[in-house]
Order: sequence, then structure tokens, then C-alpha cells
Amino acid sequence: MLGIINRPDFYEGDKEVYLSATVKSGEVSKTKKFKVLVKASKRTDLQSVLEDIGNISIPNIVTENLTFIQKGSCGSTIVWSSSSPNIIGQLGKVTRPVFGEQDAKVTINVIVSKGSVSRSKEFKVTVPAWTQEGEVESAANAITWELIRNKNTDINKVTSDLVLPTTIGNEISITWTTSNSTCLSDKGVVTRPAYKDGDSIVSVTATLTKGELISTKTITNIRILKQEPTNQEKVDDFVKTFDFVSYIAPNKSLTELSDNFTLPAKVENMSLTFSALDNEGEDLTSTNIKLELDNQALSYKATIVRPSSSIGDFSFNLKIEAKITVLSEGETSEEIKASKIYPAKILAMIEE
Repeated sequence: MLGIINRPDFYEGDKEVYLSATVKSGEVSKTKKFKVLVKASKRTDLQSVLEDIGNISIPNIVTENLTFIQKGSCGSTIVWSSSSPNIIGQLGKVTRPVFGEQDAKVTINVIVSKGSVSRSKEFKVTVPAWTQEGEVESAANAITWELIRNKNTDINKVTSDLVLPTTIGNEISITWTTSNSTCLSDKGVVTRPAYKDGDSIVSVTATLTKGELISTKTITNIRILKQEPTNQEKVDDFVKTFDFVSYIAPNKSLTELSDNFTLPAKVENMSLTFSALDNEGEDLTSTNIKLELDNQALSYKATIVRPSSSIGDFSFNLKIEAKITVLSEGETSEEIKASKIYPAKILAMIEE
């Protein structure tokens, strides 16, 4: 007996079939049943085309851009065409007639094909002309950071001029105001704040006008970066913020010294000098603190001798001076310096 399988249609899905086999020998027989899953046929090209074209729909009234997909979920190829590409483009971009013009009537044709099978479908749509209010509202929505950013890529890192257009859309005029005209003018000119003043956060407001209609759009949180520091500002900042704790371990702070430590004589392009001073600002001569420059290691070695408990803690001042050497024209050089004095204390020994 030959078993011929007729697979179910794709849309019917897989089917379970029960088979039975009987074995006979004389008066004796034995029967066994089997359950078999018969897989449905693959979707035909015609079924794919009909399903994909059935999934395509377009509203009768179109005011926003359309999405013209190029491939159906069943694998069909989809090709679009428009009777008025200036109104609805081949990629679905919609350009509504301007205020005062008639609504546009557009026919969109779509051809769906797979293998040797193809079907077409036609949509007749209306694209309404803009109202005056709608034009102004749409123009206001188009005022974004992307429109004005010019060469700046990040709204949090503005360093160059913005582009502030004076017209947009269908004869809509724009005037601009800013929250800080010192850093950002109404022409879009950016003036970066001085380094000492820090970054500036500004907003810019566009006022759109058409006839008697007025609308505004504000773009906020535009960060204009401060200027790069001058060499003098670099050394000033450095000595004010020098992180002694990173270098004086195992000591906890400058006012809790009990162990020797090492300080750098150079950090990046800055030469550093450290000196111990008394309360009058004079160089300190003491057996409790000794600072020696190691030219080979480019560091200062601080040797600490703790006073006895009967003498008590030893207080002094530690001065840091930073220097940058700048080469000028004519191969002359200029030294730019800054210094700061920090209070320090060597803890007395603890008697047991």
C-alpha cells in the first residue's frame, strides 16, 4: 500500500493524522496506531502578494508624511508612485499646499510583486492646504536645536555661532531674543565667557509672525562653554586645588603629619617648588621638617621628625609654587607663576 501525502494549505496550518498498521499471520493479528504531523504547504507567491497588498492602507485625508515600505512582511517587493510628486513624493514626504491654494488631489499607486506574481492597488487621497494658523504652528514646531546649531554638534558644548533664520516656511518672519545677549546675540553670534566666569546656560526665543498671527518657540539649556584658561589661570587654579592628600600618604592631611612623604617637582608642563615657611613667611630652619629636591627623581622628599609630647605639635606653613615657561617670538621665554601657602602641622609623639 502506497501512502500519498497531500499537505494542507498554508492557511490551514499543520494537521495531525492517525495511521494504523495491522500485521496478520494465520488466525493471529496485531494492530498498532501512529500519530503523524503533516506540515502545511509553504505560502505561495500569490498568497504572499495578496497578504502584503492587503496590509497596505492610506487614509483618505493626508496631512503628515507617509511611510512607503519597500518590502512586505511576506517578502514581496513594493514599488510606489505618485501622480503629484511635488505633493506626495516617492518616499512618502508630504508637502501641503500653502495658505490660499486649493486642496491637492493625489493618486498613489502601489505595485506588489513576488516571483512572477504581481498585483497593484490605487489610493485616491486629499492633501489639505495649510490654514494660516496651521502654517505658523508648523513653522514653530520646526524651530529646533537641529535647525539652529550650525557647526555645533552638542547643545551642552556650544563653542561657535548659531544660525538664527529670519524667515521660515511660507513668508513667515522670525525675530530672536536671548536670555544672555553678552554670550549669545540675537544674530546668533556666540561670545564664550571668560574661564573664570564658567560656562553660561542661555535660552533663545523665536517670535514668528505672519499677518496678525504671532507664535513663539523657546529653545532652552544651551550651554556655551567658557574659554580655555590662560597660562596664568592654569597655574592659579593648580596651586589653589593641589591635591596634597594624593601624595602625603600614609598621612591623612597636612595638619596631621607623622610620616615622611614625597611631593612631585613636575606635573605635566608645570615645574613645582615646595618650601617650609615660618609664621612670618620666612624659610624655615627646623629639625622637625626637611624638604630636599631630588633632581633625578623630579620630586621633593619631606623628612619628618616628630616632637616629643612635652614639646607638643609643631606648626608651620607649606608653600607650593607652580611655574610654566612659555616661549615667545624671538626665542625669548616668559615665566608664569602662582603660589599658595597651606597650614601644616607635625603631630607630637604619644608617650606610652
